[in-house]
Amino acid sequence: MSPGKRSLRQQWNVLRELRRQQFDVAFNFSGADRTIFMTALIGARFRVAYVGGRSHFWSRWLIPYWIPFIEPTGPVFERRREMLQRCGLGLAQARFDLRVPDATRDWATAQVPEDAIHFSINASTHLKEWPLENWIGLGKQLAAETRMKIVATGSENPRERARLDAFASALGPDTQAFCGVSISRLAGLLSRCSLHVGADSGVLHLAMALGLPTISLFRNYPSLRGWLPRGPRHRSFTVDCGCVNRRHPACQKQPVAACLREIRAEAVAKAVHEILSTTPLHSRNLNG
Repeated sequence: MSPGKRSLRQQWNVLRELRRQQFDVAFNFSGADRTIFMTALIGARFRVAYVGGRSHFWSRWLIPYWIPFIEPTGPVFERRREMLQRCGLGLAQARFDLRVPDATRDWATAQVPEDAIHFSINASTHLKEWPLENWIGLGKQLAAETRMKIVATGSENPRERARLDAFASALGPDTQAFCGVSISRLAGLLSRCSLHVGADSGVLHLAMALGLPTISLFRNYPSLRGWLPRGPRHRSFTVDCGCVNRRHPACQKQPVAACLREIRAEAVAKAVHEILSTTPLHSRNLNG
């Protein structure tokens, strides 16, 4: 809902489409001001929100039912499930049932070889991104040591596209780059891979939901634990950063995140080999 990502006209079109669905119940998992107004305006008869933002006098006018604050000790999706449970819903064991459509799977099969390694080198801001030279160093090392194709993806954002083009140019025939693919096709590409390596972005969570082993690169921040994939098939590298949660971070004007540069390509490559050695090629449960 950021003004920089969607115009008022686009926002109104989304709201209009939501109202057409005539929802009976709306759950709001953030409690942030803008999302509260959106939840109220979609017209659902029953509206529930999680106490997570600031409280205003209009809050209960917009949302009749509120769930108290839940201490963030586990993954974010478990907090969402607990909110639903407090609303009276019965919960089974958590699972992700994402399925790649057959047509998309066929498209991906024609594009990339089986058992590639997926790289997601970009994020919403350069402060969350591993420097490009680190990615290139990792890519060259893995290409030489594993002989596995590297599949790199990114959005159409000019900055992200420039990074993806530079990465693909440096790796040459050892990599395939895809820019601006739909979420469905991105899932199809991931379904061809044996491992995802990426920045702090939504692609990491899509990979996890598809059952892919992951390696992620994070700056440390207060709510990080809720966003880290967990389990023996997942590894994460985190570094402390003095700019986290600052209104005007000093590193904002720098071209790269100096803290993330400290994560060495050799260390990430070692983690890649460790995961691949314990995960038989293409034995992933890629729900399809």
